[in-house]
Amino acid sequence: MTVTESGCTLGTTAPTPNVGTLPTITRACAVSLMASDIPSATDSCGAHISATTSDPLTYDAAGTYTIHWTYTDGAGNIATQEQTVTVTPDTLAPVPDAASLPTLTGECSVTVATTPTATDNCAGSDLAGTTTDPLTYNTPGTYTVHWKFTDAAGNITPQNQTVIVSDGAAPVPDVASLPTLTDECSVTVTPPTATDNCAGIVTATTTNPTTYTAQGTYTIVWTYTDAASNTTTQNQTVIVDDITAPTITAPAAVSVNADPVSCAVSGVALGSATANDNCTVTVTNNAPASFPLGATTVIWTATDGAGNTATATQVVNVVDVTAPVITRTGAATMTVECHTSFADPGATAADACDSIVPVNASGSVNVNVPGTYTITYTASDDSGNAAAPITRTVNVVDTTPPVMSCPANIVVSLPLNSTATSMAVSYAAATATDSCGGTLPVTYSTASGSVFNVGTMSVTASATDAAGNTASCTFTVTVLYNFTGFFSPVSNLPTINNVNAGRGVPVKFSLSGNKGLGIMAAGYPASQQIACNTSAPISELEGTETSGGSTLSYSPDQYHYNWKTENSWAGTCRVLIIKLNDGTEHTAHFKFK
Repeated sequence: MTVTESGCTLGTTAPTPNVGTLPTITRACAVSLMASDIPSATDSCGAHISATTSDPLTYDAAGTYTIHWTYTDGAGNIATQEQTVTVTPDTLAPVPDAASLPTLTGECSVTVATTPTATDNCAGSDLAGTTTDPLTYNTPGTYTVHWKFTDAAGNITPQNQTVIVSDGAAPVPDVASLPTLTDECSVTVTPPTATDNCAGIVTATTTNPTTYTAQGTYTIVWTYTDAASNTTTQNQTVIVDDITAPTITAPAAVSVNADPVSCAVSGVALGSATANDNCTVTVTNNAPASFPLGATTVIWTATDGAGNTATATQVVNVVDVTAPVITRTGAATMTVECHTSFADPGATAADACDSIVPVNASGSVNVNVPGTYTITYTASDDSGNAAAPITRTVNVVDTTPPVMSCPANIVVSLPLNSTATSMAVSYAAATATDSCGGTLPVTYSTASGSVFNVGTMSVTASATDAAGNTASCTFTVTVLYNFTGFFSPVSNLPTINNVNAGRGVPVKFSLSGNKGLGIMAAGYPASQQIACNTSAPISELEGTETSGGSTLSYSPDQYHYNWKTENSWAGTCRVLIIKLNDGTEHTAHFKFK
């Protein structure tokens, strides 16, 4: 198909780009193609053909980009061409406008009203500064506002701006003089104010207290300080002066019982006094730690902070209600022997309040009459408190046996020339006396005048008093044979009879009558060896008999005992013992040859 355009037949030849219209573009910050920057081409008919592209024509980010251009002629023939666009990074920081950063000054306050600007190679001359610092300053001083200029590439230029706030005038107190404040109890002061050219109303400060409760005159130094540290001082007088005395009413009188041990009282509950004062009041009293017996006046004193005082009195009466305690001296029960002396040990009384408490004793003891007696002790202290009475029991007893006196031992001999082996014996009476009963009757185990057998017999005399105490004494009655010694051929001591051993020795004696053959004590006659006495006279015993059995016989008025000796006794000495049943022993000494 043939296309004709302005007398020219279009063929199949594509347009020819104009190379000069497709430069490589390199710019900082950004590239934006204008209409004049669009490339062109010429076709076979000589027509001017503008390129078209679907790629962006503006590039703000740094980098290298390709734009794809297309040339289309009237026959639909197409030619393409690529164009390189390079956006270089922004490395230049903004340049601040110095004229927009003046030093700002002002009295009392300054406000930064104009934002400074900077010129940037990319952004132009209207790049505004930013800051995090305040823009208004109300306090005197020199301040620095830190501005920062940042372009789109992040390039930053800092710049400082000086702000000066000045205040040359001190505060002016609102009153020419502060009033003197007076009160009796306490004064609290409200801080005064002053007027300042910058701060307006300035409240005074002080290092002194603003409340006064103690009596006295005080000066408060007030200081007015504005924001620029300009100061004005002013004094104020405060007077605390209490001239009103308090009033006081003491508690009612108190009566308490005395301690039973100390007679005093500690920790008495006095109650509370009632005190009133226009200010504060302190109540004290002069009460002792311990109250003695009797009445004690307690003075209550109310004292206010100014030393004004008032007093009232209270009476504390300590009463003794505790009775004395009686203590016996010695035992509660005493035993006294009849007819002896008795002295009452008495008793004592102790009282916490009275140092001496007399004790009264009632009741008596008759020591001569056995029985039970009671002594009662009583006592009262000076307050009339009576002690519990106590008693003592005194038992008068008779425990002492009577005193006995017996006659001396009696020794009698049987009648001469008789066959009697017993006889009647009389003796003097024993006596018995008693401390309570006087002379007592005496009884005997064997009555005086009774017949006593030969030998020794004990007689017991006894007596019993009214209390049953018994006493006794003993004496003996001895009835003896009438033994007058050995008859020949036996010689009596101290002579020693010299005799042949193995011979029978005729021993003869008389008891003044035939008393029978049972005159010997059991086991007698008997003999035993003794040491030979070389100094004693020796008598040759004649008329010995042939040794036979030892026998006892009686011939008229003589007893005969044939003593059998042993041959083995030769060269020794022996004693022959004749013990009669009246208890007497009769001996003769023999030397055997």
